[in-house]
Amino acid sequence: MSSSTSDDIQTTLQQAIQSARYNEAVILSLSDHDHTTREIVVVPALDREHGGIVWRDASSESTSDDDNNNHDDSSPHGNDTWPQDDVGILRHLRTKLWAIPMLNDHVRNDMYHRTVRDACRIVVKRRMRDNDDDGVIRILDIGSGTGLLAMMAANHCRDAIMRVQSFYPDRTMRVQVTSCEMASAMARLARMTMEENEHLIRSNSERSGSSIIDGVDCGIVVVECHSTDDDFFIQDGRFENNLEIESNNTTALDQEEQRLMKQQQQQAKQPKKADICTSELLDSGLLGEGVLPSLRDAWERHLKPNALMLPRSARVVAVLVEGCPMNEKQPVRDMDKVRNNRLNRATSLFGPDLDSFQSASGGVWLATTAQYENPTIDKSDGVLLGVQCVPHDNLDQSATSDSGGSGITIPMHADALLDDNYRDGGFTASLADPFQEYDGYSFVSDNAPEDRNTESKSDASNENVSPSRSGRGIRPLTDPLIVLDFDFASGLSAFPPAHGRSVSTTFIPNVSGIIDGVLFWWELDLGDAPSDTYSTQPLGYFEREKLDSSSLSCTSRDFQWQDHWQQGLFLFGDSDRSRMISKGQPVHVVASHDNTSISFVVSDDDQTIASRPTTRRKMNDGSDKDSQSLTRSRINQHISPSRALQLNNDRRTAVLRDAILFALSTKGTNAPLLDLSDMSLCAMIAAVAGGATCVTSLESTMATLAATISQIGNSLPKAGATFQVIQALSENVTNEYISGGPAEIVVAEPYYQVLEGWHIQEALNYFYLVRSFKSRKLISQTAISIPSCAYVMACVVEFQDFSNAYGKVGDDVERVAGFGHKVVNYYGDRYHTYDLSLPLWQYRWKRLSKPLCMARFVYEGDTLAINDDRWVSTEFERVGSADAVVFWVDYLCRSAGGTHVHAPTNDRFNIISTSSSCHRQIVRKLYPPIVLTDADLGSRSSKFLCRSKFDCSDLGKIDDHCFSFKIVTCDNKVDD
Repeated sequence: MSSSTSDDIQTTLQQAIQSARYNEAVILSLSDHDHTTREIVVVPALDREHGGIVWRDASSESTSDDDNNNHDDSSPHGNDTWPQDDVGILRHLRTKLWAIPMLNDHVRNDMYHRTVRDACRIVVKRRMRDNDDDGVIRILDIGSGTGLLAMMAANHCRDAIMRVQSFYPDRTMRVQVTSCEMASAMARLARMTMEENEHLIRSNSERSGSSIIDGVDCGIVVVECHSTDDDFFIQDGRFENNLEIESNNTTALDQEEQRLMKQQQQQAKQPKKADICTSELLDSGLLGEGVLPSLRDAWERHLKPNALMLPRSARVVAVLVEGCPMNEKQPVRDMDKVRNNRLNRATSLFGPDLDSFQSASGGVWLATTAQYENPTIDKSDGVLLGVQCVPHDNLDQSATSDSGGSGITIPMHADALLDDNYRDGGFTASLADPFQEYDGYSFVSDNAPEDRNTESKSDASNENVSPSRSGRGIRPLTDPLIVLDFDFASGLSAFPPAHGRSVSTTFIPNVSGIIDGVLFWWELDLGDAPSDTYSTQPLGYFEREKLDSSSLSCTSRDFQWQDHWQQGLFLFGDSDRSRMISKGQPVHVVASHDNTSISFVVSDDDQTIASRPTTRRKMNDGSDKDSQSLTRSRINQHISPSRALQLNNDRRTAVLRDAILFALSTKGTNAPLLDLSDMSLCAMIAAVAGGATCVTSLESTMATLAATISQIGNSLPKAGATFQVIQALSENVTNEYISGGPAEIVVAEPYYQVLEGWHIQEALNYFYLVRSFKSRKLISQTAISIPSCAYVMACVVEFQDFSNAYGKVGDDVERVAGFGHKVVNYYGDRYHTYDLSLPLWQYRWKRLSKPLCMARFVYEGDTLAINDDRWVSTEFERVGSADAVVFWVDYLCRSAGGTHVHAPTNDRFNIISTSSSCHRQIVRKLYPPIVLTDADLGSRSSKFLCRSKFDCSDLGKIDDHCFSFKIVTCDNKVDD
């Protein structure tokens, strides 16, 4: 490998790592001089010595969880067919969480199976009848996945040929399926799956040959590329190994044979056109996976004019919604108060709300502009952190408020916000015990929260979409209407232009209210029958019999809960948010899209006929591109919806503020303070609310943003004080970097952008950072830490939706739509060996056991310690199926009026718990699930036991923890 190539690889690797997050893998395919290809898989791991993230070669070390699995010999995990793990496949499936749930979506599988069969029969009948070409039925499959659609197409075409072969005795048909897959790991998995099904179809690699099955020449090749690549074409040569002419054999052929052979070679290399195209390039927002550019390119270059396309068409269905109040006792908002109380259960996902955070933090203005720098801008305007959306790059920048807009689209299970009865039937959503006690820390009654899962009674007015509530989070204001439609099957002329289009729809509100956003989902037509329509409609949104069949086409299908496609909640930016609408008065909404996203804006246009609420008016079709302006959704590059929930949680911010103020009152405002979290929030609270004069913040990824917020938004440092934000690897920090010398106060939320949503890793990373800094005397041995310690908590839950979606794919013999998927289960059915990060407030589950304290991380004192590696147990309190273990972290923050008291010192502590809805939780599947009965609840011997390991050498260099579980019931004992 040349040095220039090495430099290119290094640059590519660095770019990929900069945008990657924890639990993601960066995979690079490298070609050596001899044209062999090798793959490098690097994954993030915690640096135990210094803190922070290091990237390690995953192929050099097996993870401890996989090494310690108790695989069931009856499962594919015990199968010796694949003795060598493919690390790239393992990491790909671990990162792409949609893969296994999609294969477990039986409704989706059945629809594709049926409609692919129908398409194959149509094409075979047509080709046999016309008898006008080369006798090859070609199929293009875009996005191989596990190869399921490609195998369906090959098998159904073969069967269709066999059905009509006797009517056309002089006609011979071959089947060639070209399947494109851009992810190298997934391409390898598809080839393995096809090898597993070689008795049906034969496929292995780019040079795989065809095989005669039931008298029909049938073959599949998986091409590792994107179908839109300039050098990709459908070519017969991929299926014809016998066309290769070996140089030492050419003399044995006469000139005519050589000429014919070369002619066949040339013909095999010529681009061909496909009769059928299958794909499933869809995400929760419909367009994010590139379905439009991929299928547009297919019609341009790869398909016959009369080709059949699956899917055939799609529609976007939308409803205007209002966010419900944070506190269920609060009345529905009115326009006079809405500007002063912008946060509700919907808008808390967007932000942060500047006024709310300023009040809770003690004065920090969480913005990149000065608070009153521009008097024409609402001081709460979210544009100050880059939340605003901009017109499309290629469009006229002089967009008006009618044609331009702002907002974000959040994929989510909307039933959690829509359905009052979402968790009926025994479901509970409280993870934490409101009166939880810890070793040496006792609960006290004064200032006690009624429900610590929502973290405080005083937080009730500002708790975001709490999983413990039973009420709704958003209120529909209108009936659902179709706002966009897409025709994939009618050729290139039916496609919208690449730069998109805008369509206006008139909604008639059923109730008066304030528009906060648009809830939307999509319907996908795979065939012509009503039963061939797939919908991502929320399960409990409305009663099925009340659907207006004139507006919506999907009216009678049986629904199945699934986790790979959700709904989209588009929240308006400040220009469109908080518009009052009245019952019966038309509201004009413009839905816009480009190649990858959909957005909405409320229009002031009143030309749409009010008496026809389903009337849609095409604003433009892109023909006048220079005058067109589209709204588009752009996720805030700094603040994700999960992070917005944290920043909009006043209780969480207030606990940090009180703890920082208490530390400053103990150590003095001149004490050196060190912030070891990204975004420097605690440092800014200390300087602004507490008057700290010697503040240093170490940033891993967000130094520019933190510096801008502190300097411009909050005018730091104040006169006579120092406030500095530094970006450096922790091992390179010396005393000269820390203002005032060794820190006497060390603070953290903890929050680290690369670890967002992985709270065990965040707590552990803070431990490593503090330990490293103390060992180098950068933090005083008597320093106060905020938080003082962290407890890793756990409980057993019944979680059947999760268990079904993330369980073994296929039927009892591991077949999906008739095709074996044992190899997929071998690599994919491992959710009992590693963690998932999920926002549990969006799911239905039931806590079965009391919470238990698994481990404690101590951040203060001469010797930092992790108390772990011991069996701890808890009792069961409900019957049900023990499907999973849920983990969260409780941080104890020293404060004057805390809810817990430490007996030896009489210090008081407040709790920040990641069990609340403003955080994600960690989920580990139990394998196999255990059914708990009434007898188990009455038996003292029935219990859940857990042991954890952190910071030990036998974990290897990649894993940062290891869990072991035992469930003891009346009649058995199961180790997981």
